Amino acid sequence: MFNGCKELTTIYVGNNWSTNIVTNSTNMFKDCTNLVGGQGTTFDPDKEIDKTYAHIDGGTDDPGYFSVKAAAYTVIWKNADGTVLETDENAEEGSTPSYNGDTPTKDADAQYTYTFAGWTDGTNNYSPD
Repeated sequence: MFNGCKELTTIYVGNNWSTNIVTNSTNMFKDCTNLVGGQGTTFDPDKEIDKTYAHIDGGTDDPGYFSVKAAAYTVIWKNADGTVLETDENAEEGSTPSYNGDTPTKDADAQYTYTFAGWTDGTNNYSPD
């Protein structure tokens, strides 16, 4: 699968990655000399080069050659009237989004005036719906 990929440094996979249907993994990582897992496990030609290390790196307790690919989202910042103020692409799950635009506004009506006090989700951390 990756045999001979000497320039390969990182393999990203999702949390559901599995080798369950791999039928032949002999030499899967042979000569992948620059490969490093997400927790720092480095390629070692004296270790298994088959599917044994074909999983997300768990560090010294569960070494692997893969790095988890964090989910990425598009964050759309909207004004009270629904107009888009800013769009942030590829925000990683669990990160804190940052709005960099002008302060949102809402016109006063006959009864109230409005002052922006913050975004409505409270935590400013996000994950899949």
